[in-house]
Amino acid sequence: MEKRDKRKHPFTLRVSILFLLIFFLFTILIFRLGVVQILNGDSFQAEIDRTTQDTTKMPVPRGRIYDRYHRVIVDNQPLYAITYMPAKGVQAQERLEVAEKLSTFISMYHGKNKQAQLDTLTLRDKKEYWYLKHIDEAKKRLMEKEVASMDPSEQYSTILKRINKEEVNDITEEQLNIILIKKELDKAMTLTPHIVKNEGVTPSEFAKVSEHLHELPGINATTDWKRAYPYGDTIKKLLGSITSHKEGILKDKKDFYLTRGYSPNDRVGKSGLEEQYEAVLRGRKEQMKYTINKRGK
Repeated sequence: MEKRDKRKHPFTLRVSILFLLIFFLFTILIFRLGVVQILNGDSFQAEIDRTTQDTTKMPVPRGRIYDRYHRVIVDNQPLYAITYMPAKGVQAQERLEVAEKLSTFISMYHGKNKQAQLDTLTLRDKKEYWYLKHIDEAKKRLMEKEVASMDPSEQYSTILKRINKEEVNDITEEQLNIILIKKELDKAMTLTPHIVKNEGVTPSEFAKVSEHLHELPGINATTDWKRAYPYGDTIKKLLGSITSHKEGILKDKKDFYLTRGYSPNDRVGKSGLEEQYEAVLRGRKEQMKYTINKRGK
């Protein structure tokens, strides 16, 4: 009997040590949970509360139209496109920096349409650019009593009025290209892709932008589309037409479209079959969910 007890003793000792080790590890775990939940619980919860989730819808190509013999009579022609999707809280100065960088890779002048593009620029567009490039000088144009009595928007409007036309007359062609780009960036809504350029994007421009996306916050090099008609103008009036991305949704039906998930810059049918079958041809947008922290990242 004594020999049997001696054989059990080492086994019993190992079990005891293992039990103590497990108990010790559980004690550490419970202590750690206590520190996380009790001592640091408020700070961790505050960090969670500082994040928000937003869902945005990405546009998709418009549906094709077929005839009774399953022949395509309205198609989509793919295009290179440069788009911009701003994060929350992006300021005008940040958009200008993106526009300046992007202008080294693309030109907003589309061949014969160059003058037409320049004609879209207003005197205010040029003044706003001058303001961002000369902020300190521009703010000096307000008197102290004006700064004290005006809100920021009134101050900004007053400064723009006091920028003389002669001061923006010497803007170079390269700077006008920057202003054209920034004007498109300013139209973009938070977390909603906006087309900066989809006409005349060359393979070289597309490649350069793609290569430098890490330097261009919110910019993407992707593909877009435009309507193509394999049979030319045949029954084109019956087929109808759609708006451009600059026209966006029809203004007289704005509420109708917005309540159905459209974005202001979405292309919609405005006549013929394109309008009649809008609900079918629009397609279903891809949805993306963004988790954003307090710094807008």
